[in-house]
Amino acid sequence: MPCTGALLAVLQATIKVNGRYLSNAFIISQAHIGSGTYANLKKGLHIKLIDFYSVFQLYLPELMKEENKELLWQFSRSLLQALKEDHFNCQSADSL
Repeated sequence: MPCTGALLAVLQATIKVNGRYLSNAFIISQAHIGSGTYANLKKGLHIKLIDFYSVFQLYLPELMKEENKELLWQFSRSLLQALKEDHFNCQSADSL
């Protein structure tokens, strides 16, 4: 899931939660995943959706705020596109 992994990296670099960017250590601690798992998620080498969601849910309250409505909409479109691309890439790899 390289495209969805890249989306997590973008979230971390662009979205502030409670006024600050989330560090790797904070994300790993709060999502209850290992550092290797998080690194692999961002690289798209780890495909468990539960781990992706565990990280994404840290940003969800911030994205749900009324003043971030447009940002949530943009992120939702980006997520849909990333999932489509990852799905297509998985299907293409399976057909080889």
